[in-house]
Amino acid sequence: MNAPEPHELFFIPEGHSKVEAVEDTRLPNTTTYTIYREDHTLGTILTSVLQKQKTTLFAAYKVPHPLEHNIQIRIQTTPQFTPQAALISALETSISEWNSLDKNFITAVENFRNNPQQEKNFH
Repeated sequence: MNAPEPHELFFIPEGHSKVEAVEDTRLPNTTTYTIYREDHTLGTILTSVLQKQKTTLFAAYKVPHPLEHNIQIRIQTTPQFTPQAALISALETSISEWNSLDKNFITAVENFRNNPQQEKNFH
């Protein structure tokens, strides 16, 4: 069967880094990042955040092969901002938004559990 082994979804082979960057020599401020052992989830989140940044001219991702768990994110920025800085900013924004979502969800669950009347209305 062509399916990868389950451990290949998580473990990065020895000698590989999590992220590799290749600068595009044809376009200024353009870099393609290969992120190993990630999928559409991270690709969608990062490109969505990157596209909202004013310094990002282009951001898109692709999965080069469906049986390999790697994504490639291509980023082009304005001259005032590097693609690496844009990617780091997008990662920080994503983490911040996730932490906020997590906190709000936990608060909502606690409020739901502490209000029996609300639980009756839920069913």
